Formats: sequence, structure tokens, C-alpha cells
Amino acid sequence: MHRIKKYKSSVIFNTKPLMRPMNRFINTSSLQSLILKIPKPSSPPLPTDISNDHNTQTMSNQEQEPEDTSLTPNEIEMIRESSFVQALPPHEHEQQIIYPPKIQSISTYIPLNEEGLLTYQRPKHVPTPFQIYTTPRDDQKLDPGVGSHSGTSVSKFPRLSVTKILTQSWCELRDWYDVYSMAAREETEAMRRGKESHLALELETHPLVDMTTVEEAIPEFIRKPIDIYAESIVDTLNRLITLLTKGRAREIYVHGFIDEFGVVEDSKDVKNETMIVTGVIDHLVLLSSDTNRPLEYEFNQFDDLKDIVEFGDDICDALEDRYRLVVSDVKTRSRRFIPNQESVLKSAKDQVMIYKKFLDVLGEDNNGVRWLEEYCFRKKLNIDEPLSPEIILGLIHTYPIFFKDFERMRDGESIDDPLFDNHSQKYMKYDLSYLKNQIHDPEMLKIVEPFLTTWETIPTTRYFITRLSHIFRFISKLSHGDLRVEYYYQNENFHTLNFQYDENETSVVVAKGLEFWLGRRDPEPVTGMKFNSICKYCEFQPFCSWNKELSEMNFQQHQW
Repeated sequence: MHRIKKYKSSVIFNTKPLMRPMNRFINTSSLQSLILKIPKPSSPPLPTDISNDHNTQTMSNQEQEPEDTSLTPNEIEMIRESSFVQALPPHEHEQQIIYPPKIQSISTYIPLNEEGLLTYQRPKHVPTPFQIYTTPRDDQKLDPGVGSHSGTSVSKFPRLSVTKILTQSWCELRDWYDVYSMAAREETEAMRRGKESHLALELETHPLVDMTTVEEAIPEFIRKPIDIYAESIVDTLNRLITLLTKGRAREIYVHGFIDEFGVVEDSKDVKNETMIVTGVIDHLVLLSSDTNRPLEYEFNQFDDLKDIVEFGDDICDALEDRYRLVVSDVKTRSRRFIPNQESVLKSAKDQVMIYKKFLDVLGEDNNGVRWLEEYCFRKKLNIDEPLSPEIILGLIHTYPIFFKDFERMRDGESIDDPLFDNHSQKYMKYDLSYLKNQIHDPEMLKIVEPFLTTWETIPTTRYFITRLSHIFRFISKLSHGDLRVEYYYQNENFHTLNFQYDENETSVVVAKGLEFWLGRRDPEPVTGMKFNSICKYCEFQPFCSWNKELSEMNFQQHQW
């Protein structure tokens, strides 16, 4: 049987060594053959006629036992360290390995085995994957979605994305090594094309709002973090209103909290250590059995956000049986084929199920406000901090749906929402009058001039998250567990996978992913013959001890 040769390798790094350096040496197993052995002279034979004296020893014909001439450990070490041996070329089996920077970084935390390959178990003293992932570094990626342009890294706002929770979509060991390498994953051509395709679809449903006039009219100012977050909430609000008025919305930011039991449903169960998970729903679609589309017709009658909040529940309750909300994720492909790996297909479905669960939790009575409050608390944002007047001015001019609510706040009237009214700040100076002399566009001035005065109620982010929580509640009434994954090739939907929500499956997937990130279990690499289609794409394959062990096992089984 052919056997794969094993050997010990001396490791030479380009940079600072990650372990105690090993001196180059030759195989000492053959050193004894190089040592000249000089036997000691034998004693002359005793006379044969001396006999029967009990004090006299006679030589027998039996062969004398040879003397032990093997080298001691100290002698072997002296030979290894000698200048003669050091000057010899390396043995043919003693190849020198120069590790790439990523492997060097990983070996700082994950030990190499005797063959110089990466192992797959975390020593107890090593930080967990989540601790490594949230360690501050220059190249950390920002949160995709709300606040992505605020510069909030995962080190300042510790969290996971939905896709990060799905650790078994490909190979957990690869993701594990990737985390411990602490290197940013480079954007591939496929990723770039995927972003372009998603943007094209998004712009079909949500055309860019032209802010040129507003930006030119409003004097320059520095946006505060709370301003940036409020603008992102406004964007989500308007996308969901588009869903209610046109039956479709894209790129909706959601979040939730998870623990060892799955997605947390009660805010009382949210603790400091409870993990926050964020994600972006690619596509929300309202399907209806009524071709007249009565729900869209009803919501299109409103030009006041207060009316939408007041009558939205009744409209959705009356039409709940005629509408179904479909939660969907868009996957772009380089060919007109869906993936053939079962784990990839399952992961796509699990992703959508988590989105659906987040929507349900955000849509529970008053739950959305508590969830958004906790989100801001962890992001160190004060939702009762006054927003910059320039931000409010831009919203007045750009989004008519807020116009009447802003009039109520200006005049100190209730917006008929206790979640905001009971926290509103009144009788404090919130003055927009200084902007009047800085706006030179007559048309814009005509629209915003009634608001360029002192307001009785200060507009804050709490107002926007309160209104958003109501919209989430309406939408959740129309959710019946209809989910799908859409596969696109060159901006064309060539395949759609429809399926139903599975509560138990969602809980298991979330809990298992959390165990991985918190270091409560070691990674589970690919097994069986799957490694043939997965490992060959992995940059860690040449240094992976699991891959070598699996390859040898499969080879031996094949030979047998």
C-alpha cells in the first residue's frame, strides 16, 4: 500500500517568529554510521594450564557481550549544534516552509501541529471568535444598513450580521481561520457584481431622492451621530410606506437579539450579554388574491403619517386574509445555475427565516420601540437628543409625509402617540429662525418658511422610531410565513425557491451559530466527500491539518 510520507519541518518566518525558533538540523538517525568506533585492546589470554583455583577466572568459549556504543542525548545535541553539522545542506525530507501572513497570524492563537499544519481546536486561554472579531483594528468593516455611513465599527458597536450567524453555510473551519487571521476579506469580482445587481434592483423600487436643492440651500454643518441615525430611520420608514402604497420594498434594515434558545421575543429577556444581530432584507412583496389591490388604494389616500398610524391597524386587519407578505432574499450568480451544495441552499433559506422572525418581533405591540431603544443604547445614541435644525429643514422640504406632524411639534400639539408624547421635550428653545436669511431659493423658502421659527416641541429620534414601530406592526399582520430565495443572473430572475417558515429550524440554526462565536464549541469542518468540492477553493487548504487527515482517511478507504 502506498503510504504518504510524514516529516518534521523546520519553520522559517519572514517576520518575527511566532514560536521559539528551531535550528536547522540533519536527520541524526544515521549519525552512528558516521562515527569511527575504535575497539579497546583485548587482554592477553590466560594460561590454559592454570586450573581449579577458585580465585582464578578462566576464559570460556562463549562470545563476550558487546559494549554499548550508542550516543547519549547530550552527545546528539552537541553534534546537532556543531558548526560542521550546521554547515551541511538540509536533508532531502526536511523542506523549509515559509508561511503566508494570514497563517502566521492564525498561529498566534491556534497552535500548529508537529507537521506545521493548523489544528482545529481552540486552547482555553485563547480569546473566542467573537472577541477576536470585535477587536479594534484599522480595516474593520462597517455595519451594512442603518448607520453604515456613521463609521461605527464592530469594535465600538459589538454585533453580528445574519450572514455571520450562518456559520455552516460552507465550512466552519474556514470561517474560524478567517476570524483568527484578523484580515479583511478582499472584495471579489463576484461580490462586486452582486452589489451592482442589488443596487439596480433597489433603484427600480426606490429611486434616489434628489437632495441637490436642499444641500445647496442649507448652510454647511457637521452631522452628529444621532442625525445620521435619524436619517437612516427616515429612509426605512419611507421604504415601508412604499410597501404599503405600492406593494413592494427593497433593502429593509432589521435587527434582533439572540441567546442560546434562539431569537429573543420578550425584551425582559434581553441582558447585557445578549447578542445583537443585524441584517438587510433584500425584498418584501405583498401578494394579493384581490386584483383591485384594496390595501394599496387605502394607504394611498393618506398624506399625513398620523392617519397612517391611526387607521393602519384596521385596514390590515380587514384585508389580512386577502394579502400575504413574502420575505425574500436575492442571490446573484455568475452562471444560470443554482448552487449544488446542500449546505449553501439550506443557508439561504435559514437567512430568510431569521429575517422573517425579526420582522415578527419588531411588529409586536410596542416591541419595536423597545428593540430600537436597545439598539440605540448599545450604539451609544441618545434618542431624546434634539436633532440638528438643518436635518429637520431638509426633511420638511423632501418628505411631505412628515409635514403635518412637524406642524404639531412646532405648535406644541400632541401627535396622538403616547410613546412620543410622554417623552417629548417642550418649552425648550428649538429655533430655526436663524436659517431664514440663509435660504436664497424662493421656491424652497416658500415651503419651509412657516417652520423657520421657535418650536414648542423638540423633534427627536424617538419620534421617528415610534412611527416606525407602528409600521412594523401593520406589516407583521400580513406575514403568514411565505418565504422565498430569488436567484439572479445578469439582473434577471431565472429561478425562485418558495418555502415556508420553520420556527424550530430557526431556533436551532441561531443557537448553533451563537455557540460557534462564543467559543462554546469547536468548529465543525466539512466531512465525507464534500471536501472535494469545498476544500479546493479554500486558501487555508495547504495548511489545514483537518484536510490532510480527511484526505488520508479517504485515500486509505479507497485503497482498501
